[in-house]
Amino acid sequence: MKFRCYESCVQILSMFFLLNLPLIAGQPDPNHGLFYIASKQEIQIDGLLDEWQEQVPILLNKKSQTKYQRGEWKGTEDLSAKCWISWNDSGLVIAAEVIDDSAHFPFKGHDVWENDCLQFTVDVLDDNNPDYYQNDDREFVVTWVDSQSVVYEYAYSAQRNSGIRNFPVQVIVAGDTIRYEVLIPWDGLGILGPFAGMHIGLSVVFFDNDGGYNRGWIEWTAGITDKKFTLPFATVLL
Repeated sequence: MKFRCYESCVQILSMFFLLNLPLIAGQPDPNHGLFYIASKQEIQIDGLLDEWQEQVPILLNKKSQTKYQRGEWKGTEDLSAKCWISWNDSGLVIAAEVIDDSAHFPFKGHDVWENDCLQFTVDVLDDNNPDYYQNDDREFVVTWVDSQSVVYEYAYSAQRNSGIRNFPVQVIVAGDTIRYEVLIPWDGLGILGPFAGMHIGLSVVFFDNDGGYNRGWIEWTAGITDKKFTLPFATVLL
């Protein structure tokens, strides 16, 4: 299994270099192709994001990445984001810095996705299913509930129940900036243990609530919002 994964990752990397895609810090630019190399490092889950500043961010700052159902996206000051992915022996780590001109968190329970929030799905097998989420796909929301940082999992398998997860998480709101930082333990993804060369599918979306219900979102790829399927997801190499 590990050999096949390593072999497929080599093929993926070869494809990107043969296509001569832009490189940043020696890796394919995730903003010019849906591929991200996640570094292995220890991260303090404090919401300060100090450890991430030298890493290549995923940039969500274009109108083509948005979809608004209430009003229109008014530009990067309305909603935009930088996002990073890392991993270590404890779990998968995701961090983001979001510009949002009006932060609101009125919802709780199963409706937390209606808040200003970070929502992401991990396709553990990276099988890019064209139909619907499978048993290996795990979806999470990171937000504030009652002035506390929370992780809420939406379960799409009979073996799991949706609900708040006791995972390391920090959400900090400072003016027009929201910082998210979360660690998803490997067993929370159904993975016994990671290894270098493993690859997963992943996408992220940030919802925009300016009071009342959310207005819309900005996303890395399709597959979380209008239809839940992993075919459009990016590949993340550990």
